Amino acid sequence: MAEAAPHIRGQSESVAVLLLVAVGVVLLAVIGTLALGFADRATQDPTTVAVESTADERTVTLVHQSGDPLPLDDAAVVLRSDGRPDRVPLSDTVPVTEDGDGKLSAGESLSLAHAVQGELRVLVVSGDAVVHERTFDLSDATPTRLARFDRSPPANWSGNVNVGGAVTVDGGGRSVSLEGNRWAGVPFDYTVTEDTVVAFEFRSDDVGEIHAIGFETDTNQQSGRVVQLAGSQNWGVPVTNGYGPSYAQGDGWTRYEIPIGDVYNSNNPGYLGDASTLLFVNDCDGCSAASAFRNVRVYERDD
Repeated sequence: MAEAAPHIRGQSESVAVLLLVAVGVVLLAVIGTLALGFADRATQDPTTVAVESTADERTVTLVHQSGDPLPLDDAAVVLRSDGRPDRVPLSDTVPVTEDGDGKLSAGESLSLAHAVQGELRVLVVSGDAVVHERTFDLSDATPTRLARFDRSPPANWSGNVNVGGAVTVDGGGRSVSLEGNRWAGVPFDYTVTEDTVVAFEFRSDDVGEIHAIGFETDTNQQSGRVVQLAGSQNWGVPVTNGYGPSYAQGDGWTRYEIPIGDVYNSNNPGYLGDASTLLFVNDCDGCSAASAFRNVRVYERDD
């Protein structure tokens, strides 16, 4: 009986070796699985995208350098300054060179208006990942006001009988759309001078009688206060009076820089001075019409 012990110890050692081998195989399998999982995630990691940014006093431009395309609906640009973060989907930015496939690919670029004076931090995010980050010093930038329709919602302007359609805000609060016979006013206290400029992008897929923009101080309709971009009815100061091209249905988003101070000074200098409302006109009595304005900025010329 005393000689059976060595046999039992040998069997235990063999079992131990087998268990160690088994644990090693399991560990290798787990490590292999984790490695495969990490590799799979790495191929989907949006940080493989290389994006570059530039900024001047009114515009941020993003350029896709290399890597996987960024879906415009799933990625966004975030502007951070002293105020709250301003997050805008790439689908709501302005194409500079982009082929319309819904993606930002190598060699393509987008732009976004801003009104930051001071430090501007630009981030591009895809999902939860930051794929680009850069900080700019814009301390010398000309002061600019950007209309944020999510913070100062547009309302029916009581100087017009508003019927049909609706007024909606989208584009991260930077865009306002009007349908039907709608005149919308946005609270916007500003002292208009001879050097005041209103810059924006405009679009209409259904041109009506009057599509216009301007400043107001009360609820009296005054044609000399608005610049008419399009429409079958002659009302307002024509944009073709040296301020830009007349808009035609189907032109898509079109950028305008209206020297509204010059407009007022030429037509009625009494319009210069303090204004309280930024007015958007989408006029169509008994017909259909649609207007959209985005990235509306007001600033003073520095030349």
